[in-house]
Amino acid sequence: SLTELIAMGFQLIKWNGYDAHPLVDIHGRVFAVLVGQPRKQKYQASVHAAYDTIANEGIAAGLPAYMRKHRRGLFAAINVGLTYGMDCTIPCWLNNKNYNPLAGRLLADPHINKMANFASGAFASWAPRLYQHYHNNDQKLRIKHPDLPRPFVGQIFPAPHSISARMFGHSNIGMFSILHSGGVPSRRWANSMPRKAGISSCGM
Repeated sequence: SLTELIAMGFQLIKWNGYDAHPLVDIHGRVFAVLVGQPRKQKYQASVHAAYDTIANEGIAAGLPAYMRKHRRGLFAAINVGLTYGMDCTIPCWLNNKNYNPLAGRLLADPHINKMANFASGAFASWAPRLYQHYHNNDQKLRIKHPDLPRPFVGQIFPAPHSISARMFGHSNIGMFSILHSGGVPSRRWANSMPRKAGISSCGM
């Protein structure tokens, strides 16, 4: 419960899910930002549409039971995008085998693209130096491996992580992209509750 978490030393931060709220440490350094989402009805409609698309695609895919056991809950998630891990000798695009068509449809969805572009813009605004670091390395990657695709046109992230509707409605903040240099853009989805989310690693 909330009372138990506060008793354990967690800090309660009240947030409406829309207004930007930077989080700072005792030295005044920003370590995370609750960016929220635009209040425009068209954007909110895209959030609802993206959620419905992902949920419907997940149902239609008939994902097996073993895939519905994610480390953040009982639901399925598919990792898509570029990777340079798991014994890869060169950067490559994640192969989801039978689920490649599913991943492709989701990445092509205009509403999901709108959300990705907003996240990229917010990242550039709140973490300009880290954004520039990503941009510089992405340019080097494009020169060396020009045939590698990107998840979305016009945004900076090389890999949207764990596409799942239920993940982003979970009590934890769903991470759309894992940035190994320190940034973690998140999504507030149609059915998520900003007053019931948390960042456990920060005690919030």
